[in-house]
Amino acid sequence: MVNAFGEVIAQMEIQEYLNRRAEHLARHTRQIRDFRVFDFNYIPQKPLMREEVKPLIDGLLRYATTGIANHLLIFGSRGSGKTLMVSYVSQLLSDKHKLAFAYANCRQHNTSFKILASLLNVRPRGCSLDELWERFCQAHLGRVVFVLDEVDLISDKDRNKDILYLISRSAKGYMVVLLSNNPRFLNTLDESIRSTLQPEMIHFRNYGANEIHQILMDRARLGLVHPVRQAAAQIAALTAKHTNSDVRVAIKTLYYAALEQQAEVRSLFERARRDILLGCDCRP
Repeated sequence: MVNAFGEVIAQMEIQEYLNRRAEHLARHTRQIRDFRVFDFNYIPQKPLMREEVKPLIDGLLRYATTGIANHLLIFGSRGSGKTLMVSYVSQLLSDKHKLAFAYANCRQHNTSFKILASLLNVRPRGCSLDELWERFCQAHLGRVVFVLDEVDLISDKDRNKDILYLISRSAKGYMVVLLSNNPRFLNTLDESIRSTLQPEMIHFRNYGANEIHQILMDRARLGLVHPVRQAAAQIAALTAKHTNSDVRVAIKTLYYAALEQQAEVRSLFERARRDILLGCDCRP
């Protein structure tokens, strides 16, 4: 009886909490005009212009104009805008300069075989790596830029990073843009691959607090009904000081602040930082 009675009370408390939170979210989501701006995959119409973007654009334009591969290695801390900026510039060049881009995240596809299978949208079984490469080359006769995100997460099982060898030695003249959190990634490659790739190194520095604040304000103008200037400034300062300027933490904190307007910004920041950093540490 006691246990049964206790279970009924627990169920009532859960239901009551659910109802209260549903009402709370219904009220506070009115403050959000567009949820998409809080998605990490969201690409702004006008991202923050930075000096680091110039060599990226120049390298891609040279390839689009001459057909001579100008390989790039872009490195920087998590949340420094590498993936966003490459995605944005890729969109511009795809539309205006007819470049094709082949994107793969090496966290999700962590061998050369899996990368090619994902790009061809085939199951990674039943073919050799050479066969997959031949199929890719036959399907892509023009200028193609490979974008290998988190390239430092290619598995140790793929010791020779064969995909890089194939790209660098291909008669098709393909180009590759490598994105890495590790500035020493190039030193992990075989000498023959390094000498053939000879990538230009581009360092995406950490955002400053003012830049993070500008990014937050731009997203707030698009996504929120009411301005959050004071909260955005506090979030930017905390992010620059405590997270190595990981702008993902700032964006998630702003999202929480929009939904929990009465909560302390510092506690929302700690929650967002915990979410992001713990998620990054969970590698397969």
